[in-house]
Amino acid sequence: MTVPPSPAGPGGWWTELDGSVLDLPPGTITVVVAGPHDDPAALAESLGDRCREDGQPRATSSSRRQVRLVGAGAGLVAHRTVFGNALAPLRRFGADAGWCASTAMRLLDLVGLAGKAGSLTHQLSGGERWRAALAVALAHGPDVLVAGDPLAGHDECDAAGVLAALDRIRAELGTTVLVVAADARQAGRVADRVAVRGRDGAAPVCEPVFAALMNPSSPVAEVLLPAIADAAPAPAQCRLVDAVLIGHAALAAVATSSDLVVLDAERIRLGETPVARYRLAVREGAVAALELLDRIAAQMCVVDTATSVALAA
Repeated sequence: MTVPPSPAGPGGWWTELDGSVLDLPPGTITVVVAGPHDDPAALAESLGDRCREDGQPRATSSSRRQVRLVGAGAGLVAHRTVFGNALAPLRRFGADAGWCASTAMRLLDLVGLAGKAGSLTHQLSGGERWRAALAVALAHGPDVLVAGDPLAGHDECDAAGVLAALDRIRAELGTTVLVVAADARQAGRVADRVAVRGRDGAAPVCEPVFAALMNPSSPVAEVLLPAIADAAPAPAQCRLVDAVLIGHAALAAVATSSDLVVLDAERIRLGETPVARYRLAVREGAVAALELLDRIAAQMCVVDTATSVALAA
């Protein structure tokens, strides 16, 4: 799809989080996890104001067209239809009416609102209004989109629509996206990288999602992975093992092993990939089962009462 040309080149961007540089690689979604006392919308606006192209110093500023902040209803005019709202920014580029109309409809299709083109904004759900605002932002041809808690207050269906729209614009337009989210696990479903703010003045940590899941001490993994029950008792003649597994094959291997008993399991999806955190009971003497886990687990530890001893994964 042809969209208004971006004024920036193909290079990456960066912003400043708690005094540290946060890289925003081209065509990726980076999620910053908001703390319990943060206002995600205000933090997103602050990070957007600090966005710079690679090589651009802190003292310079970026144009509003290069970096667009997306919020629920932002940029929407109440008396216009959804199509009219997406069309308005395109007309400012002086292109012919046919191109403007077809591009507006393509943007609405991209965010899943082609069927709502004739609706007024008050007829939309909260998630649909957010996606309409996203289409308007995209019509400006930005290099970076910044969103403050785009999933807040939405039901499961609306939240899924917002995530699908973000995923599509990253995949089809190559737009760089920065999301500030209170719910890291939900927003992490489409994230390439997740940043967690440091505690007690420490620097923030930003890691690729799947690299973080391989690291038992990662604060990013801590906010992405679901909790499991600590008090699950071990059956007689068994050892307790905690494991993080990634992918259908790894999960299936656990399900089909007669030497592994699932005491607790919590599952999430990151993109199309299932991820599970298990508390397992391994029958004493089942060396092959432990070796299997050692091969397939992203993280694994044998639990000895109150003590966990990390094993190589």
